[in-house]
Amino acid sequence: ALAAFLAALELDPSVGRAVQGAYVILKKRGNQPELVRVLRRSLDVEAVTVAVRAANWLALTLEAGGDREAGRSVLLAALGKSPDDVTTLTNLGSMLTREDRAAEGLPYLERARARRTDSFEIQVNLIIAHGKLGHLDEAREIFVKAALPAERFELYNAIAYACFLNGANQDADRYINRSLALNQSQPDALRLKEEIDRKGRL
Repeated sequence: ALAAFLAALELDPSVGRAVQGAYVILKKRGNQPELVRVLRRSLDVEAVTVAVRAANWLALTLEAGGDREAGRSVLLAALGKSPDDVTTLTNLGSMLTREDRAAEGLPYLERARARRTDSFEIQVNLIIAHGKLGHLDEAREIFVKAALPAERFELYNAIAYACFLNGANQDADRYINRSLALNQSQPDALRLKEEIDRKGRL
């Protein structure tokens, strides 16, 4: 299947199905250099939807490989083609937040939420961004609204982290325990609980 996708893309890098197929297979195989090469060829195709999708996959691939600056540049270029694309806005805002540049990431996440108010991914990232900026009340407000339809352990992780960052250790402990009650197989949540417990003993 991969050979067929790559052959199609050599002829026409705007074939969306081939771009997606090659991305899925190469990512699974961990062949980052080839994945980057394939995705870069689709960045400048006339089909904006394909170019923007390829840009988001490329940015995440570059970030995973440690080249965060290049990833951000790819996403900014994609926004130039499609300024209201929710996936691009979300990925750029999330990427900046992960780099402890939440003040820069927050406007992109807010723009994404304005276009997709019920997105679970955006809500989680907004909670974390507000937590990193010391806006615990805003983080709590987003959490309460997001958690009303259904409990999701990712939401509890996000609000637990926000509380932990802002010294609300008892709330952090309560939220992370609820998360682990929903899903015990969470290495990141277990590490956060250890940090919360360690801080509580100080």
